Amino acid sequence: LREFFHPDRQWRKMNLRVVILATEEPSRAMRSFLSTPFYENKVQFLRGSALLESDLERAGAERALACFILTNKYAVDPITHDAETILMALSVAQYHNDLRYKTYVQLIRREAKHHLVAANIINLLCLDELKLGLIAQSIIAPGMSTLITNLVRTYSLAQYNKTSMKAWEAEYYSGCCNEIYSAYLDPFVGATIATVTMAIFAQKGAVLFAVETTIATNAGVRRKLKLLPDFASVVGANDIGFFIAHDDSVIDDLHL
Repeated sequence: LREFFHPDRQWRKMNLRVVILATEEPSRAMRSFLSTPFYENKVQFLRGSALLESDLERAGAERALACFILTNKYAVDPITHDAETILMALSVAQYHNDLRYKTYVQLIRREAKHHLVAANIINLLCLDELKLGLIAQSIIAPGMSTLITNLVRTYSLAQYNKTSMKAWEAEYYSGCCNEIYSAYLDPFVGATIATVTMAIFAQKGAVLFAVETTIATNAGVRRKLKLLPDFASVVGANDIGFFIAHDDSVIDDLHL
C-alpha cells in the first residue's frame, strides 16, 4: 500500500480506492495501519473469498481497474498454496471476463504457471523463478540483483539528508530514487528514438530503455516490446516508452 500510494506514483493523483478481500480477519498491526488518516478513506478491508461470486460482487470486482492476487511466500506447502491461488485467479476471470486480462497473479512455483496460461491469464510472477533468475544474473553481473530491486521499489529524494552523507552514499541514494515508469510517446510521433532519448535525458535526466510498439505479422497486428530499440527507428502512434526516472512526470512539458 505504501508503494501503491507513494507520491511518485500516478495512482495517488487519480483518487483510487483499494479493496482488500481476505479470508481471515486483519491482524492488529493491519488494523492499526488501515486506521491511519491517510489510508482510512482509501483502503477498505473485506472478509471473504475470491472463490465466491457474492464476495466478488461485494468487493465491486466488476468495476476494478486491476486485480492483484498475492501469495504467501512463507507458505509451508507451496504446492497447495499455489493451487488455491490458481483457483482464485480462475474464479475472478470467470466472474468477469474483462478481469482476465487485468488480473496479476503471484505464484511460488514455476511449474504452476501453465494452468493459468492455458486459461489466458498471462500476467504472472513466479517468486522462485524470479529469485533464481536474479541470482543467476548476479553471477554474470555482480550487483544486478541490487539494481533490479532498487528499480522496482519507490524512494524519494526528500527521504534522505544528503548533506550528512559521504559522496558515494549520496550518489547511491540518488540512484535508489530512480524507478521504472511508462508513458505514451504521442508527442514525439515521427521523431527518431535517438532524438527522443537525448531530449528526455537532457531535459529530465531520464533514460529511455524500451519501447512497446505495434508490428504487423502474418497473423495480424500485435504489440511488441523492444528492449534497447534501434536509435534510427521512428516513434509511431500509440508507442509506449519505458523509462528509468525519478517520478512519473518524465514526459511532461517536454519538447524536441
